[in-house]
Amino acid sequence: AREFEHINNEVPWIEAIHHVSMDASEIRPRVIKTHMPLSQLPFNDRAKYIYICRNPCDVCVSQYMFFSKGLLGRLTVPLRGWVDLFCRGVIQYGSWWDHVRGYWEVREQPNVLFLRYEDIVADRLAVTRQVADFMGINLSDAEAQLCADHIGFDWMKENADKFAPKMLKDAKQFIRKGKSGGSKETINEVQRHEIIDACKRGMEG
Repeated sequence: AREFEHINNEVPWIEAIHHVSMDASEIRPRVIKTHMPLSQLPFNDRAKYIYICRNPCDVCVSQYMFFSKGLLGRLTVPLRGWVDLFCRGVIQYGSWWDHVRGYWEVREQPNVLFLRYEDIVADRLAVTRQVADFMGINLSDAEAQLCADHIGFDWMKENADKFAPKMLKDAKQFIRKGKSGGSKETINEVQRHEIIDACKRGMEG
């Protein structure tokens, strides 16, 4: 397996470009990552785009935990207020529905692979092979299994310092639970339905 000090050195995060050079990676073809909506990115037929969609309730809680425990700390609004902001779409990177819809509308393009986070959690090996096929990369069974292991929660938690943003004091806070549906442990049924209803309206509108 290829050893690396930090994932941003291999796969630059363009929103943190002041920390990492776009030319830092020696990997070819070059890979970059972003949370940006498609409307704020150039779309080029020569590039390939892999998008991961996630349950909006889990996204809402994940964002809240990231900001409350890391970036903003005590400045983060209470959970009830955060859910309200999420349902109004006035959060970082815009609304969940606009973000997802932008990539959903181009999912049939040959250079776009639209994935669900829940499918990755359910079968990492199958999704590893799907991504490899999309990228035109031939993997042996052993290589595919190694990749699948390294995108698993346990391995990433053990190596949290390789993935967590530098601004976090405790890297392990960044790799929190890594499961699907975990938001049920944080938000109540009323809040969950508020989020789902807001996202349904947004997708329909």
